[in-house]
Amino acid sequence: RLVRQYILQQRNLEELQQKQTETELAFLKSQVNPHLLFNTLNMIYAHALEHSPKVPDMILSLSQNMRYMLYECNEAYVPLTKEVQFLQDYIDLQKMRIEDRGEVSFEVLGDTIGLKIAPMLLIGFVENAFKHASKNTINGIEIDIRLQIQGADLQLGVSNNHDKDLIDNGLEKGGGIGLENVRKRLELAYPE
Repeated sequence: RLVRQYILQQRNLEELQQKQTETELAFLKSQVNPHLLFNTLNMIYAHALEHSPKVPDMILSLSQNMRYMLYECNEAYVPLTKEVQFLQDYIDLQKMRIEDRGEVSFEVLGDTIGLKIAPMLLIGFVENAFKHASKNTINGIEIDIRLQIQGADLQLGVSNNHDKDLIDNGLEKGGGIGLENVRKRLELAYPE
């Protein structure tokens, strides 16, 4: 009887830990959506002030991104093909903002079909690449995004021509929640 009680207590403890992890993941995921929306709306607002003819296309692109975030990201894992399409839509939106002030490349190497990933996990890196590359560069923005899939392994490389002196001077500290959020979500969704 004591052994059964101990086993039952262990199961309850494991279930409680699992529910706590799921709750924390849901909270972290809920932070990504408003963060991304806030940054994108600020960009569209700046273009609206300039009476840019691109604003309707930007709003439409934002609408597609929001549809994905609201209706397709409710599962613990989503098809990698949909996550890649979400990244492509976001990159296209950002290209409208950059216009002819730089170059953006996005390359997917390998097969995404049949693979799943925690939703909205990669966008923080891509968003930061655009945010920081254009923060202190008026022209000559360079952003390179490469997603490589080999079997069930995924490797994301994101680079830009961001001024590294800003980091050394402490100007990059604080403010953002994006990368810290990704770190926590990676620890919870992929503990190994």
